[in-house]
Amino acid sequence: MQHARQCTFLAKSLLDRFGLNDGAGEVLAGIAEVQAYLEPMQSVVEFHTKGFEVSMSVGDIQWACLCKLQHTVLLFWSGVNLQILEKEASENCQFMQSYDHDTSLLLMLILQRTIWTLSGGETDVLSGHDLFEKVIQNKNPRQSMVL
Repeated sequence: MQHARQCTFLAKSLLDRFGLNDGAGEVLAGIAEVQAYLEPMQSVVEFHTKGFEVSMSVGDIQWACLCKLQHTVLLFWSGVNLQILEKEASENCQFMQSYDHDTSLLLMLILQRTIWTLSGGETDVLSGHDLFEKVIQNKNPRQSMVL
């Protein structure tokens, strides 16, 4: 893990030094995943937020959606209030639907169902099977890679 941590610091310093935004969302998401094992989870949130912003600035919707997904999962595991988390998940689902990114949406809906179950709310989200069918009908290989 120490070697992975050094690599994340190197990757971050290269991004900062050269200001390259293409692929930066992916790099920042990777940094966040490694740092989540080594640092308190709350300190990693900034990497997801920055990864989302950079991805959107260059039009990389795939990584923007994945950064939003990772951010929400991180909030869930760090113990954020379920009402706040429910709002975040709902907004992220709308964002993912607006860009038709079904892979991230499927994973977010699974998390959203868990949040609703834990908070005692309704679980009226699209079932996993229905969303799976939607992704298959879409026939986009980049979006069905998780399935």
